Amino acid sequence: MNVNLFPSLASIALTQFERDNKKNCLAVRKLVLDVVNKRKAENASFGQKKDDLLDLLLRDPVFSENESVIVDELLTVFFAGSQTSANTTQNLLFHLSIKPDYKKKIVEEVNSVTHY
Repeated sequence: MNVNLFPSLASIALTQFERDNKKNCLAVRKLVLDVVNKRKAENASFGQKKDDLLDLLLRDPVFSENESVIVDELLTVFFAGSQTSANTTQNLLFHLSIKPDYKKKIVEEVNSVTHY
């Protein structure tokens, strides 16, 4: 069921999986929000700035006043990056499985530079 189309039914029509999924999503958002708040406190207390994505968002006037938007941006970058890596790895393994010559060359190269 699409709760976006029927929001009034969300509390009674969601499956257990959907309720668990929502609970997990809220837990991840809380975890990231805690990291954002910790960094804000560190920046305020110690005045130290880091040149990472979180500090860039905290200094940007578009994002700095809205913690929810910062959390959204951080989660987007995190999940987009993990999906990209997973898909790339999956495609690599697939192509290596159907092209044994390439697999052999890669294994030989890794063995030639790896020192155990």
